[in-house]
Amino acid sequence: MKKLLVLLFLGGISTLGWTQSDTLPQPPSLSEEERAFIYTGEADSPMRLFLITNFKDSLLLRTPSARVQPNPADSVLTHFIDRLHATVTDPKSLGVGIAAPQVGLLRRIIWVQRFDKEGFPWECFLNPTIKQYTRLRQEGPEGCLSIPDERDEVNRGYAILIEYDRPDGSHQIEMVEDFTAVIFQHEIDHLNGILYKDHLEKDRSGSPLYTRPEVSLSQAGLPQAQDRWQQQVAYSMDIDFDVKTHRFTGKQQIAYTNHSPDTLKRVFYHLFFNAFQPGSMMDVRSRTIDDPSVKIGDRIFYLNENQIGYHKIDALSMDGEAVEYEVEGSILSVNLNQAIMPGQTVNFDMAFHSQVPVQIRRSGRDNKEGIAYSMAQWFPKLCEYDYEGWHANPYIGREFHGVWGDFEVRLTLDSSYTVAASGFLQNPEQIGHGYQAKGAEISPPAGDKLTWHFLAENVHDFVWAADPDYTHVQAQVPDGPLVHFFYQQGPETQEWAKLPEYTVRCFQLMKERFGPYPYGTYSVIQGGDGGMEYPMATLITGHRSLRSLVGVTVHEAIHSWYQMVLGTNESLYPWMDEGFTSYAEDYVTDQLFEQGQFNPYSSAYRRYVGLVLDKKEEPLTTHSDHYHLNRAYGTAAYSKGEVILHQLGYVIGEDALLRGMKRYYHTWKFKHPNPTDFKRVMEKESGLELDWYFQHFVGTINTIDYGIESFKKSAEGSRLVLARYGRMPMPIDLEIVLKNGEKHLFYLPLRIMRGEKPAETNWNQGAERKILPDWNWTNPEYVLDLPWPKDQISSVKLDPTYRMADVKRKNNQWPKSKPDETYGRYKLD
Repeated sequence: MKKLLVLLFLGGISTLGWTQSDTLPQPPSLSEEERAFIYTGEADSPMRLFLITNFKDSLLLRTPSARVQPNPADSVLTHFIDRLHATVTDPKSLGVGIAAPQVGLLRRIIWVQRFDKEGFPWECFLNPTIKQYTRLRQEGPEGCLSIPDERDEVNRGYAILIEYDRPDGSHQIEMVEDFTAVIFQHEIDHLNGILYKDHLEKDRSGSPLYTRPEVSLSQAGLPQAQDRWQQQVAYSMDIDFDVKTHRFTGKQQIAYTNHSPDTLKRVFYHLFFNAFQPGSMMDVRSRTIDDPSVKIGDRIFYLNENQIGYHKIDALSMDGEAVEYEVEGSILSVNLNQAIMPGQTVNFDMAFHSQVPVQIRRSGRDNKEGIAYSMAQWFPKLCEYDYEGWHANPYIGREFHGVWGDFEVRLTLDSSYTVAASGFLQNPEQIGHGYQAKGAEISPPAGDKLTWHFLAENVHDFVWAADPDYTHVQAQVPDGPLVHFFYQQGPETQEWAKLPEYTVRCFQLMKERFGPYPYGTYSVIQGGDGGMEYPMATLITGHRSLRSLVGVTVHEAIHSWYQMVLGTNESLYPWMDEGFTSYAEDYVTDQLFEQGQFNPYSSAYRRYVGLVLDKKEEPLTTHSDHYHLNRAYGTAAYSKGEVILHQLGYVIGEDALLRGMKRYYHTWKFKHPNPTDFKRVMEKESGLELDWYFQHFVGTINTIDYGIESFKKSAEGSRLVLARYGRMPMPIDLEIVLKNGEKHLFYLPLRIMRGEKPAETNWNQGAERKILPDWNWTNPEYVLDLPWPKDQISSVKLDPTYRMADVKRKNNQWPKSKPDETYGRYKLD
């Protein structure tokens, strides 16, 4: 089957170097009966149109919409139908036509399988109600979605299974394979004559940029994958800020859509600023934990009335009716007059006033470097409700979980301040401050204040910072975001001049190895108390050496992948955010500074093992707020989370790990994945069972400790006895080097893996590997009879690539020598 390359926009057709020599079938026009069926159906119910097509045939379907009322006399609708038919039947549109038109009411999209830009397949269930999204910089929704919703990225269809009603009243299930064009949702009130088709990219030679993997469909069932529902919010906030009193008033409107199957009788808001008051949960926790954070300590306890933070609610209503609410520290509990039903959208209106606390943790005013305002966790924010229920966690200083949505924020404050924020500034020609286009004239409004209008879409938070002395610099990532830098120029920030080139390269490396950054902008902002990530932006302290400045920027930027796009609940699974981010960070910084480390992740191994040997470890299943020690939390979330990934490469093979990381990102972005979701991706990519790995390394504090129990002469050579001393089982890589220089590699799989990792040529360095019988996890020892006499063997080493987090490496090698405490950072042998 020949592939199609089509891009239609604004009613025009652009062909990108592909020709079709075959004679195309000339499809018939829609009959009057078929056209009438489009208009009629379920009384006066509105409609959406879908075209799902491949090279052979097409399905033209409609489904009820919640907004548009059809009218046969509607000239706009008639024009659209005519335009749709003319486009898909025109031979000049590269053969996308209706060979045997079938027009019907779409009952459901049962499943769809697609490929991402790099050829990674996945399957996805779709809900009968498909979410709509809007685009940035546009008035009103465009009515365009992809299947599933991938926010306008180019994706390849493999197969789609659809059930629809035919004009004669019957219904049919049909599969369309290799579909290369989809006309997505079209709602007439926002149509504007725009027609979209999904398309395939090709290189200059005309060959596809990817080779589609072979995917077989079982006749007994359908390909399945979890597609979790997500709640949806749309914030509109108007903020009037007084820089003299550090207080602001706010009006907030939230359109909240309940996509869950549950009826919601109450909702909760976070009131983060209330944590910065003496006696708050954050204050008490910070003063009573055994190893208090130097950033907090007892600082909250000594704040006076003008230094504390607060949110005070002046009014709150749902759909115009006032609701009862109660402030419980940093949580606002709201009892609803009317329950929110599944699929229902309601509107919350709130008036509030707030005071910005002295900067202590992440947010606040007048940080230690003199930045006026670091406005993180600064507004009343709806708590997340997901398949695990409400997440109304009090703020004690650690992690977050938020609802996907759109933010429209208008900030009014003193015009001398430069504002950096999430999203896109909508009025740069009024604002200036380095946002205006080159050569554009600035037309500020009258008065001593400016209103900054920002839009941020498909995010779960919004951050901003402001200072009168910010320098604003920009750098464009090729085929990526425009990056903004905001900092105070001075002797302690000289290295900021070099930061853009490193940041640009970071985004390029991340795209190559882990997946593309999906937004068009990102801001690196001096502020906060160290480094903290937010959608499209980060707050970092700026008085740093170049290496430290690049390191913190890289780490916080990479959070855009593992927290801002994947959106894991980092309160429950901080290792899936901090650990994965740290793993990618160590790879990127090793590339940026051309270190060439054998194990760039060795520092994480050392920190994790140090915690274990000090007997301070707590399981990764611990809620981030509930760790007994800050050190235990930090080491678990960052270091052990990083070790999980690098060690997983040891278990399933480095190639499978890297493929799996991309597949995980593309499959679960914007869906709040959990550990099981990640595990299943890695199992699919590797073909191995991995329950045991996550049960031990995540769910317990069982440790890995293998060693050489004995090595003796035997009648026919030598006998090597390996032992498992720790509770966690692992497959074993074993290296034996003879005195004549020959190297022999042996692989001992675990039976519960139900398979073996492939040979890894990049690690084996040309030596062949022999697979030995499984080492059952119930057996504490494993005996190998070797054909070589002991005196012909130079060395024996378990885990020669240093990827196994063995907590006592001193017995991993024969002859015994001082153990390598660097975990192979720079391989010495």
